[in-house]
Amino acid sequence: MNERQLAAAVDAWAAEHRAELVQDTIDLIGIPSITGEHACSQALEQLKAMATDFDFAVEQDGNLSISILHPGTDNRTELGMLGHLDVVPAGSGWRYAPFDAVEKNGWLIGRGACDNKGPVVMCLYVLRCLKEMKIPFRSTVRLIAGCREETDMLDVKHYLQRHNPPAFTINCDGAWAGCIGEKGILETDLVLDVSQSALLDFQGGTAANAIPDQAFAVLSEANPTALEIARAYDSVPEISIEDKRIILQLKGKSAHCCTPARGKNAVVCLLQLLYDSKLVQDLGPLKQCFSDCYGTGLRINHEDSVSGKTTCTATRAWMEQGFLYIHINARTAVTQRSEQLITALKKRLDKLGIALQNINWTPPRLDSPNQPEIRLLLDTCREFLDSKAKPYVMGGATHSRIFPRSFPFGPEVLDPRRKRPFGRAHEADEAVCIDDLLHAIKVYVLALYRLDSYFSGKHT
Repeated sequence: MNERQLAAAVDAWAAEHRAELVQDTIDLIGIPSITGEHACSQALEQLKAMATDFDFAVEQDGNLSISILHPGTDNRTELGMLGHLDVVPAGSGWRYAPFDAVEKNGWLIGRGACDNKGPVVMCLYVLRCLKEMKIPFRSTVRLIAGCREETDMLDVKHYLQRHNPPAFTINCDGAWAGCIGEKGILETDLVLDVSQSALLDFQGGTAANAIPDQAFAVLSEANPTALEIARAYDSVPEISIEDKRIILQLKGKSAHCCTPARGKNAVVCLLQLLYDSKLVQDLGPLKQCFSDCYGTGLRINHEDSVSGKTTCTATRAWMEQGFLYIHINARTAVTQRSEQLITALKKRLDKLGIALQNINWTPPRLDSPNQPEIRLLLDTCREFLDSKAKPYVMGGATHSRIFPRSFPFGPEVLDPRRKRPFGRAHEADEAVCIDDLLHAIKVYVLALYRLDSYFSGKHT
């Protein structure tokens, strides 16, 4: 059959297996596989059991990743699909149970639904489709699913120490048409001495890459007038008194740290509240650091035509021995040089009297859309989704920063005209559109089919 006939046949196959795909995704979401916890191993075992039921060979790479293999007729070429099963903590603000997924109006809601369990199950069904429809392939296709993407990416680092990477790998942790670049990442801790203030404790945030949706502070004393100002603040805190100590709790809204404007940062709001109400005047230097979410207060703001603006936000806060620690996560424009960035940051913090600890820099990634394999994928997306989607650069971090010759390619639809009734990655009520997953099966099958022809042609 020709490609159009193949696409129609795969569409029909995907529609027939919708209910199974949904249930398998629900089962995976039900495992709270937060990075670094034992449940990650359970998620790998669950995916392994699914693959075994479909009669695929599975290779285990410790407790970090598994590979699911669909053999080709020629062992000279291997193509890959790549995704992850670890998730960020659920956080608060959910209307639905984060680890008890439900389907509503064609969307599947639960932590990890779009980032990245739903897409990983989609990839498994791509392999199943190739197998059950007996689509001829010379290349072996390998699905790699890891469990450390949200933190240190040790899953793919470990994999690459033991295996050669495929000739080319499609990463299912993206959107259409495809992600040609990822911003640089600067993570570091700001440290301020508050031992002479009334601040006894300050806590907020649960993940280094998510906007904190809760924060609290404990004060040894408070001026009644200042408390009244705090109660009237825009971000109304919950104030209580225990053993003569004043406790202020504030709720925000979670989001991925690369899109801070989509959330409401509880840590930043509480810093501003404590200073503006004159409850803790020592926090003035930190308040200046977060005048916006683009790093302006830290003097690291930057913008380019390729990737847009640098973003910078606080993601965690804690206190130790009279020092307040604020962890910041900056997603920097791809043309922003690390030396200039860190020099400007140190200069600004020295002026504010804030110490800097634990600097961690991850360089940006940028691919050419004219690279033959990427151009093949982009053309396939536009043709079989009837889409005008363009390649993009994002602030998120995927395995493709580490994994060579890999490209984030769908399945999320980034269309500003489309109403999204539920949350995105790292947000409350995170959801994936089931139809997006079904359409992605077709695009992936055709993309792999074309990649197979492309690489097979190199061997003839």
